[in-house]
Amino acid sequence: MKLGIEESFEFNPEGHFWRIRDYDDVAEDASNYPGAIVWEREGTEDEGGWYPDDVRAEFERLTGKAEFGNAEPGPFNLVEMVADEAAGFNQSCAYGYLVDGHAVYCHNTDWLYAPRKCRRTWYTGGEVRDEDCRGYKPRQ
Repeated sequence: MKLGIEESFEFNPEGHFWRIRDYDDVAEDASNYPGAIVWEREGTEDEGGWYPDDVRAEFERLTGKAEFGNAEPGPFNLVEMVADEAAGFNQSCAYGYLVDGHAVYCHNTDWLYAPRKCRRTWYTGGEVRDEDCRGYKPRQ
């Protein structure tokens, strides 16, 4: 079983939901999303972009491991591979890789399914700071 967290946004016709999917199981709605839904709840307007505590707790309960902690590194990120020269490891966090105009990807392999989008300083415009992340490492 390979579980992953998914957020469906407000513009989704179904509404705003948090879901945990099993990507080893074929879903009935596989034409739109791979993986069967094993847990879901409706999202709220103020939750976009960072996993709420109850979603993280449910993920940990289902997998038996914390989202952060000694995970296997994930596959390479195609977006980073095709990015232009404006991309690179240039964030305050040593793990942050900016794809200019798109996102910062975190390469801390202690996160499950790394590399993955960082939802901190760049994403929030500074409202949530990189330095507050459990996996933060200052750039030397």
